[in-house]
Amino acid sequence: MKKLFGLLLIGSALVMTSCETTREISFNEDGSGTMVTTTDMSGLIALAKMSGQGKDMEKADKAIDTTIGLDKMVDSIPELSLEEKALAKNGKLGLNLDMDEEKLVTKLHFPFANAGEISRLDGLSSKVMQQTMKKQMGQGGENAPPIPADEMPRGSMEEYFTTTYSKGVIEKKHI
Repeated sequence: MKKLFGLLLIGSALVMTSCETTREISFNEDGSGTMVTTTDMSGLIALAKMSGQGKDMEKADKAIDTTIGLDKMVDSIPELSLEEKALAKNGKLGLNLDMDEEKLVTKLHFPFANAGEISRLDGLSSKVMQQTMKKQMGQGGENAPPIPADEMPRGSMEEYFTTTYSKGVIEKKHI
């Protein structure tokens, strides 16, 4: 029983520290700009391999480094409103996956016309990442069962803060 509890505690700690998200917002002189959200989930690969779930992963012998225009995939995300789909069509999703190096990094790149669009892009990037993870994890292997929607990771520390964007000011407050 103590071993099981210890293993559960270590596994929980690894899951909590296995993802790192970085958001970079760049502004142009006219108020437009870009928002790039980079998520490094490399720790999840090591965790899956340690838990024995990575047997199918080790068979993947090719690294993937690709960028996909979101205009190709927004129609397949039912959670998006028409307004969100219009914003997402200008975005790009980068995926860098290398099983030998235990590397899994995604990069969402969205242009915006003004600072008011950034908060909508925040929510949009979360929805796109959840859908991408759902597809990747649900299709993890031929014998892997799909993950039910209520068991997919949702939310983040960002849910505890309100961020407002306006010309010249980015403000984050604890709710």
